[in-house]
Amino acid sequence: MRCKRVLISLLAVTTIGTGAVGLTSCVGNGGGSTNGSATGHTHVWNESVSKEATCAEEGEMLYACDCGESYTEGRDFNPYSHRYEDYVCLVCGMELMLSTGLSYKLSDDGTYYVVKGIGECTDKDIAIPASYEGLPVKEIAGWAFSDCDYTESVIIPDSVTSVGDGAFSDCFLLTNVSIGMSVTSIGDGVFSNSESIKYIDVSKKNAHYSSLNGNLYNKDQTKLIQYAIDKEATSFTIPDSVTSIGSRAFFCCDSLRSVTIPDSVTSIGDEAFYWCYRLTSVTIPDTVTDIGASAFYDCSGLTSVTIGNRVTSIGENAFYSCSDLTSVTIPDSVKSIGKKAFNACARLTSVTIGDGVTNIGAEAFLNCERLTSVAFNGTIAEWNAIEKGSFWNAYMPATEVVCIDGRVSIVGNV
Repeated sequence: MRCKRVLISLLAVTTIGTGAVGLTSCVGNGGGSTNGSATGHTHVWNESVSKEATCAEEGEMLYACDCGESYTEGRDFNPYSHRYEDYVCLVCGMELMLSTGLSYKLSDDGTYYVVKGIGECTDKDIAIPASYEGLPVKEIAGWAFSDCDYTESVIIPDSVTSVGDGAFSDCFLLTNVSIGMSVTSIGDGVFSNSESIKYIDVSKKNAHYSSLNGNLYNKDQTKLIQYAIDKEATSFTIPDSVTSIGSRAFFCCDSLRSVTIPDSVTSIGDEAFYWCYRLTSVTIPDTVTDIGASAFYDCSGLTSVTIGNRVTSIGENAFYSCSDLTSVTIPDSVKSIGKKAFNACARLTSVTIGDGVTNIGAEAFLNCERLTSVAFNGTIAEWNAIEKGSFWNAYMPATEVVCIDGRVSIVGNV
């Protein structure tokens, strides 16, 4: 499986204070060209913002040298685009017209409407109405806008209380989302594989959810629900308030090379870092007890993983096809290694398994074609007592496990 890719060319905007660009001091009395060739000196450009970029207007940078030369350079629209409240952008004041043509269905009790799909609406900026045919709009159905490949922004009004599973998944151009004050429930994978998201804004009046720097959290920010995956940052430090990394929180984020997980985190959800293929190393702190299924699936750039000593279970497919991973130490705290947990880790050469393990899932190390060294921190008797699934070690070259009191053959243990 691979995430669909859409090539989008965006000019990054950074608010820059006064600064200097150049290598040497300006020599001469000015009047030269901007590249310094006419006067024989190198300009030292002092940068300043002469016009702020907004989501409605381009900005402008001024580059001025002490010799008197200067020039300006345009800056594109704010890449975080609009932030709406009551359909009015808080940044530029632009008001959106309510979208028409959406598909609705009446609730079972006949008291409100549910948005069930894009219908005939062709708006790139979707402003969901708060009411339809005289009744409030309270729900967005699961998968309602999934695969809508022209939607760039969505306003979820204050009338809506529930957003269903995958409602805005695979919306490849979706860049910003505004969530109203009444939303109490957001389903799984709501923005899964919507790879252009730069900013998620939540009404400060919402009692259940919040946003910080464009990322979506629960209200008290103990759960990171969705990282805005099209941010240009290559590293991210999860706030210390977070105890849980939600399912698919970083799904298919291809910009991040490193993520710092604080000691406050106790669980990593299913598919949390699925196909974050530029991640190079991960340290899972000692506070984490569970690594979810497919949590680091196909993170092919991972060369180093440190698993904390309180982890008790490694989920199914957790490190499947982490093809650059060369060695793994599974701590004594781990009781269960899930099915296909390290399947297809093509460069894995050594594994140390803790003595707390009681179950190794089927195909856990299947196709680890360079795995020649397997060590177990317990005795031969303890190793033999471990329940092992079918083909757990198929197509790996290691022929024995080194235990603390000797060696045991694993040839044919498939």
